[in-house]
Amino acid sequence: MSAKVRLFIYFVIAFLITCFNVYVINPEQIKLNTKMIQSTSLPSEFDDYLIIYFSDLYYGNTDAKQVQKLIEICNELDPDCLIFGGDLLADSENIDLESEENLIKLLSQLHAKDYKLAVLGDNDTSEAIYILESSGFNILTNNDTYIYRNNQKIRFLGINENYEKEATDYFTIAFSHYGDNFNENNSYDLMLAGNSLGGQLYYPFMNYLQPLAGSTTYFKGTYQINNNPLTVSNGIGWKEKRLRFCADADIIVYRLNKAD
Repeated sequence: MSAKVRLFIYFVIAFLITCFNVYVINPEQIKLNTKMIQSTSLPSEFDDYLIIYFSDLYYGNTDAKQVQKLIEICNELDPDCLIFGGDLLADSENIDLESEENLIKLLSQLHAKDYKLAVLGDNDTSEAIYILESSGFNILTNNDTYIYRNNQKIRFLGINENYEKEATDYFTIAFSHYGDNFNENNSYDLMLAGNSLGGQLYYPFMNYLQPLAGSTTYFKGTYQINNNPLTVSNGIGWKEKRLRFCADADIIVYRLNKAD
């Protein structure tokens, strides 16, 4: 067997393995993206506070099996606060009543010690709002809520478009569907976003060819804005085709620690 034939065979095998991962393995995986933030401005009562953020479920493309896997991972971590970052359904207009009720039952199984919070994405219509609220999520649209511990508190802020930052002395966790809603003039102690799916089919140095509205500046991974972290989730589901490459579905886990 000549060297060219062997090389061709190796190429075909590598191509088939890649295709199997892109179509079968990667869309089923959910990875934990675990991080820690240390801050002197964090109240001591919230030391070791655990936050989970996930986004872009695209239920209808994903199914009950995938959602159940998400639930098991989140509940095993026993978060203090659980945040959903928007785009619940793949097709809000055509979801049937049975699927709607099944999703409510599934999402109701998600537990958090304090709050289950959510912000809306561009795909979220009245059906998505109904499902989220029926599942125990509190939707924040350019609005905030506080969690208290013995006269100390931290702030959770849900941001949609056109939000003007208000001055506050409280440690703030801000979350949005779009990473580009954050900038040097609109940064917080911790920022979380989704929307981009990490590119879904991510080819390094090439995704600039198809910028996604709302995620052109902050697209994938963790960034620093005014020395504060913004982490962009790859989401759980997928748009249109069941494909993922170099952009595994993930759950963002942040543990807050009081710095000396």
